[in-house]
Amino acid sequence: MKPSTLSVRKATHKDLKVIMSLVRELAIFEKEEDAFTATLEQYTQAFEENIFQVLLAEDKEEVVGMCLYYPSFSTWKGKMMYL
Repeated sequence: MKPSTLSVRKATHKDLKVIMSLVRELAIFEKEEDAFTATLEQYTQAFEENIFQVLLAEDKEEVVGMCLYYPSFSTWKGKMMYL
């Protein structure tokens, strides 16, 4: 059995284009590409304001997946986190 080359790391500002690319791929898969209207500028501003964070999965330094998450607040349940 080969050792895994998969690693997980926290995203940085330089990763925003690849993050957007993965989100677009998801929108295409869900047949909702037209609904994906966020811009790189919006992603950049939200990332810089710490509105969301991302963990990236890499295989041999190539991004192969991600987990985008952000805190929220429910009037019924209190603090929450969306993935």
